[in-house]
Amino acid sequence: MQKEQVIESVKGIIEQLNSQINENQLFIVSISVTPANKITILADTHNGITIQECAQISRAFQDIYDIETLDYEIEVSSPGLGNPLIVKEQYIKNIGRELKIDTNDSKRFKGILKSVSDTDIEIESTVKKKKKDDLPENPQKINTEQIKSAKVVINF
Repeated sequence: MQKEQVIESVKGIIEQLNSQINENQLFIVSISVTPANKITILADTHNGITIQECAQISRAFQDIYDIETLDYEIEVSSPGLGNPLIVKEQYIKNIGRELKIDTNDSKRFKGILKSVSDTDIEIESTVKKKKKDDLPENPQKINTEQIKSAKVVINF
């Protein structure tokens, strides 16, 4: 199967499912298709995706593409807590949470996510200053194109 074809189909499925529900809007985090036709769809909602919602996406996909004829395997799940944030909706979902961020220019940030725009995120540093000029002032904006990896800090 062609990845572009799968992506378009999944976008249509998500739009259709979202039109049927008023709350907990679904969004795509990532889609991968291996040469052996294993399709992995990571999806989420702002309140967390349920097993039933994953099953709905899988069933809707199987209604479009006959699994026996095309010989593929499909897996639909949430991105998981420890995985990096990839899409804007994940950042929005995590406003108010602490993030660890690595940038393309090897800078590291740790702070509470305050806001998200189309081009950047704003965090308030939670790292203690050792010296007067150790860290930039709060809050700080980081261009999303410069983010190499951003993960939610999990505190127990």
